[in-house]
Amino acid sequence: MEFSWSLYEHISPDLRMTARHVKYLAYLVFLKVSLLLINLFLITYGLVDVHYREPEFGLTMTIIPVSIIHAILAATCIKKEYMPGMVVVIMFHIAAIVYLVTRLIVLTGDGLLASTLMKEEMLLFATFALVFTIISIAFAVLCVFNFGKGLKPLLQGQGTNNIPTSTGALELNPRHLSIRTMDSERMSKRFDID
Repeated sequence: MEFSWSLYEHISPDLRMTARHVKYLAYLVFLKVSLLLINLFLITYGLVDVHYREPEFGLTMTIIPVSIIHAILAATCIKKEYMPGMVVVIMFHIAAIVYLVTRLIVLTGDGLLASTLMKEEMLLFATFALVFTIISIAFAVLCVFNFGKGLKPLLQGQGTNNIPTSTGALELNPRHLSIRTMDSERMSKRFDID
């Protein structure tokens, strides 16, 4: 209930705008969870399965900071509605999917890397990371389709519910169900029930 009220109050009562904002939030959640699962898989795979064999160990461990930079870039580009950045972000998502699929093939195959300790945990992390990354791509595409439809000002704190700065003007404020001047005390963000 509190989340719904917060969306209504800060975003918009328009259902389409609220749906766009929920897609944005869902993308951020799936992005964070997929980042966590990918990094859990990479650490486990690098330390247990690859076990310091070069060059694969170095390349595997390099993916960790790249994935963190990718998540920061994704969050920034989606908030600023930056299309070229989102194309790069989606390409990184696809690269992560390809990497995870190849590691799943290696772990389920008959090779030396398939017979290792903690194989079940690595398969679990890789599978869930793959699923969450696919869902992240879906929400990233949905968010890209919503670019230019009015969500950017709301995400950057320039919401449509901002009060005009003219002084002395009377306005009907539905939050308070009363007429107040702009010079009056700071307005509450909740309905006043009389």
